[in-house]
Amino acid sequence: MARLSTKVCSLLTDTAITNMNSRKIFTFVDFLQEDPEKLVKICQLSYTEIMIIRRNLVSHYSAFPKNGLDAYNDLLMHSAIIPSGIPSLDIMIDGGFLTGSLTEFYGLPSSGKTQLCFTLLANAALNFKQQVQYIDCKGDFSGKRVQKIVEAHCKDPQVIAQAMQNVIVTSVGNIYQLLSFLHHLKGNMNHDNTDEVCTRLIIIDSLPAIFYQFLGENSNDGLGLMNALVATLRNIAVENRIAFILVNLAKKGTDEDTDYSSKYYPVFMTRCQILKPALGNYWLHVPNLRLYLHKSTCGKESNIVITKSSSLPIGKHCKVKFSEKGVE
Repeated sequence: MARLSTKVCSLLTDTAITNMNSRKIFTFVDFLQEDPEKLVKICQLSYTEIMIIRRNLVSHYSAFPKNGLDAYNDLLMHSAIIPSGIPSLDIMIDGGFLTGSLTEFYGLPSSGKTQLCFTLLANAALNFKQQVQYIDCKGDFSGKRVQKIVEAHCKDPQVIAQAMQNVIVTSVGNIYQLLSFLHHLKGNMNHDNTDEVCTRLIIIDSLPAIFYQFLGENSNDGLGLMNALVATLRNIAVENRIAFILVNLAKKGTDEDTDYSSKYYPVFMTRCQILKPALGNYWLHVPNLRLYLHKSTCGKESNIVITKSSSLPIGKHCKVKFSEKGVE
């Protein structure tokens, strides 16, 4: 709960706050729960001034009930589905990525996760005429590769130039830089406070790169920072109707490691191939949609499998191809 300060109301003075703190009145709740007549003596203010401060706190910082239908209509008005631009993937996930949600792609190294992100980035920047945020945690972002994908879908130099301007890349070297950037981005979005959102898609590639440094430590720093990251991602996604694409690695597991029986998986994923996402058990419940990339033996195709979703069938899968045009 927020603490009392002189910024809350002009009637609150430093002396009044000091007197209240000495009597263990620190927060808004403490102030509202205290008897107004006692506050008059503690703060050395009139009864009228105390009531003005109370009304100010209630009107600016309290939650008010909202009609369910209004809330639903507001959700529909500000929600959107962002197509990936990959036909087979869009069909599998019912049109694209829903804003306000977290989608995770995970797989073994060299399974095509980064190339998939480059394709999503290029398609969104080209088709939606909005900024797309790409947060590079590995230091391997290739602007040339993204431009080639854009050029493969469009020949107009002006359109290509505009699409590349819509690509905003930020490199982070650790979790602290990532959290700092996300809070900065959130502040800018809240400050703009406009109906037109400058970005609808944020891609983070890849989370293990900034969390593996905490492996093997006895402290809970890594878990605490992951919890802070999850809270920040969900807040930005819901409040600003943003679709997050998160990239993770896969590691081999056992039947006990997965929430789903092997009967839900397609034939090409045998019992010995059941993989779980990295980052530990805490992370398992975080994404709203989890997609596993399974690369074929030929190396030019991958199967994408739904392994977690509340609205789509588990085990549903599609096949994508890798080419100079990106992922198709």
